[in-house]
Amino acid sequence: MIKNRYKINKSLYTFEFDEYLNLKTNLYTCEVEDEEFDKHQVEIEDILKNYFKLDFVDVTLDPKYKNSNLIKYFG
Repeated sequence: MIKNRYKINKSLYTFEFDEYLNLKTNLYTCEVEDEEFDKHQVEIEDILKNYFKLDFVDVTLDPKYKNSNLIKYFG
């Protein structure tokens, strides 16, 4: 998998944006590590919407976004 990774700190969080370069479709993901995500979800979503100006879909539990499946679904 070929990708660029950009890490940006905002508030208490580190957002890891991945830009996948070798897929047939443009794919960008963002990962936020947070032990208490449920507690901070609203704040994190607000940062994504208002600071980064991104529409987003939570794909945490979607198996097609696991690294081992990206080529299968997007390549």
